[in-house]
Amino acid sequence: AGDVSLNSSVDVGSNLTVTGLTTTATLTTSDLATLDQLSVGTTSEFTGKVTALSDVSVNGGLDVAGDVSLNSSVDITTNLSVGGTTNLTGALTAAAISGTTIQSSSQATLNSLSVTNAASVGSTLSVTDKLTALDDISVNGSLLVGVNSTLGGRLDVVGDVSLNSALEVDG
Repeated sequence: AGDVSLNSSVDVGSNLTVTGLTTTATLTTSDLATLDQLSVGTTSEFTGKVTALSDVSVNGGLDVAGDVSLNSSVDITTNLSVGGTTNLTGALTAAAISGTTIQSSSQATLNSLSVTNAASVGSTLSVTDKLTALDDISVNGSLLVGVNSTLGGRLDVVGDVSLNSALEVDG
């Protein structure tokens, strides 16, 4: 048995079985092909849909030119970097979020929010229950209080005071 060279196309009307090492420039199939193992040394191009019936491992980078739909959970072991706008249509559950800006175009509900450095609220901040400040509070505009208020210490007033109703002093 020796080598066989075919200098043009070969059409196989039924099954083709290759048991040894094969090197080819182009492999084209128009029907379902079953391969136990496929090793590609350079760039591959698929013009139709590719379906993997089991796990897929990508041991290098993955570049996708169009949209990607993932219909179940996605686990990212280390960092996720997003260069553009991120739209979340469902709930966001996070152990920690670090970054410069978090914006919401609609109402955002957080069970707990801890801010380590300065925070800025560009519009109305509504607190449903109790607001506790563990240090000084500085108000650079009007302070409007809609119900009775209790001060636990001394009240120092630097400017004028206007009382438009009764003043009650105990003690």
